[in-house]
Amino acid sequence: MKYKFEKWMHQVCKYAPVTVIAYSRSIDMLSEHLTQQKGKRINIFELDDKNLLKEIADLYSLKGKYSRFGDIGHGTYRNGIAAYVRFYNYFYSSTKTEKVEIEKKHENSVEGTSSQNVITLEKTINNKWISTKKIFIELWNLWFGNKTSSNKTVKNPNARLPIILIPNDIEKFKKILLINKQASITTYYKDGKHIKKYWTAENMTSDSNILGNLRSRPEFRKENWQKLKIEKVVVEVNEAKEYSIPENYHIQLANKKEKLDDEKAYTKLSKQLEHKNAYEKWTSEDDEKLEILFCEGKTVSELSEIFKRNPGAIRSRINKLELKEKYD
Repeated sequence: MKYKFEKWMHQVCKYAPVTVIAYSRSIDMLSEHLTQQKGKRINIFELDDKNLLKEIADLYSLKGKYSRFGDIGHGTYRNGIAAYVRFYNYFYSSTKTEKVEIEKKHENSVEGTSSQNVITLEKTINNKWISTKKIFIELWNLWFGNKTSSNKTVKNPNARLPIILIPNDIEKFKKILLINKQASITTYYKDGKHIKKYWTAENMTSDSNILGNLRSRPEFRKENWQKLKIEKVVVEVNEAKEYSIPENYHIQLANKKEKLDDEKAYTKLSKQLEHKNAYEKWTSEDDEKLEILFCEGKTVSELSEIFKRNPGAIRSRINKLELKEKYD
C-alpha cells in the first residue's frame, strides 16, 4: 500500500519528489507513534477501514488529541495522514477501469520496449539517486528543525581556526604578553575585510594556555568561526623594545599577595575591635536565633548589638534567609 500511495501522489496529485517522500515517511512515523500510545503494533499502511483512518487523521488534526505530534515539520505529519485518507478514499472508490489505467500508465513509464525509453529510465533513476542525499538532509531539517541544511552544512566541523601569533614562538609571546598585559587581535574574513581589536590580558599567568584562551572566545569557537566566514586570526604583541621577565618576578607577585593579605587581615582586625564577630562565619544556631529575634520585632541596631556584628552584616543575613518575605 505504501508503494501505491507514493505512486498516487506522484502520478495523480503531481506532488514534488520531496513531498512524496515526506508524506510517505510521515505515515511510518505516525504508525510508530500510535504503537507507543496504544501499546500494540499498528501499521497504518495495513489498515483497511476508511472510518478508522479518518479517526486517526482527526487525532493528529489541529484540534486532535495528538495535534502537537501532527505539527512536526510545520504540519508535515498532519498533512501526510490527511493525504493518505484522500488516497484511500480515491483508490477504493475508483472504478476498476480507472485503477487499471493508473497501473498501465506506471508500467509504460517503467517497462518501455524502445532503447530510448530504457535510457530515459536509467537517467531518471540515476538523477533520483544523486539527489537522494540532499532530499533526506532537507527532510531531516524539516522534521527535526536542524539548522545545518544542505546549503549551510559546515564542510569540516572538526577543523581548527588558524591562529597566528606574532612573535610565533609561543613562549616568547607569553613572556611579552605577561609584561604588556595587552595584545592586538586582527580577524580576517573570506570576503577580504578585517577587524582589529585589542585584548586586555590582565588575568593571564605563566600557566595560562594562550591558544586555548583565544579559541574559547564565542566567535572563535568550533563551527562558529566557519559560520562567520573567518579565514584566520593574527594576534600580535608589541615588540618595540626588548622585554624580559625579571628574575624576581614571582617573588614580587608573592610579596604583592602577602601585602594584600595583610591589608585584609588589618581590615578584619579593625572591624572586630568594633564588632567582635565581624567576618566570622554564621552558624545554623546563629540563623535560628536571628529568625526568632526578628519575629519578636528586634531592630537592626538591636540585632547588631546582640550578635556583635555590624548592621550591614545583619541586613545581608536577613535578606539571605528571606525573613522579610516570610514574616512581614
